[in-house]
Amino acid sequence: MAAQIAKWMNILVILFTVSLFIKFYFTSTMSYFYKKMWVIVVCSILVLSITVQIIDTVITNNRNRLPTKDELRSKIAAKNTLVDQDFVYNSSDGYTLVVPAGYAYTTFPFGAISMTAFKNLSPSSMQSGITVSRRQVSEELEYIVTETMKELLKLNPTYVFSSVTKFSISDKKAFKASLEVVKEGIPVKGYFVFTKAGDKFFTFTMSCPAGNFQQESIVFEKVVQSLRLQ
Repeated sequence: MAAQIAKWMNILVILFTVSLFIKFYFTSTMSYFYKKMWVIVVCSILVLSITVQIIDTVITNNRNRLPTKDELRSKIAAKNTLVDQDFVYNSSDGYTLVVPAGYAYTTFPFGAISMTAFKNLSPSSMQSGITVSRRQVSEELEYIVTETMKELLKLNPTYVFSSVTKFSISDKKAFKASLEVVKEGIPVKGYFVFTKAGDKFFTFTMSCPAGNFQQESIVFEKVVQSLRLQ
């Protein structure tokens, strides 16, 4: 977020500079600038720089955009793959994990969500879920993890993080945090795993209704142990 704000501030500064140069170009009392070709050349270079930065910022924002619930449901309903035995999913985003037997997974080539996997919990209509999100970031992992937890608390103040532990995934730093939260009136328990490879920040979320956690936590641990980064 801080990097994106800095980009837009830089764009605004360049725009202000260009506007001043254009004003001076048409001001006869500004002899150093008035009708000078170098002013046009500099302004053209600055405008080109702005265009490149805006395109890059828009692309980055689209990559980091979280889909709405309706978009997620529509995509999951339209295309999902049910696995009847543990399946190793190798993502083009640069990670590998086990999709457990009984889960149906869906991949997302664009946006902040990389893939989701869900399993219906009989006899209720509740679901156990695994979600992988991705973001392009430049900051250090520790800072991003702290800020992500703050953002989650702003979205839902019932979040409770506990047992935050540091470990490694494919020789890269990672953090695992136990979570408890109330969603739509239902107590939920699970794990967050945060890690970073290059400029990609990954969040692996595994959660289920609190009443099913004792059983599902065994599955979640299997997923955590299977995580690999390329």
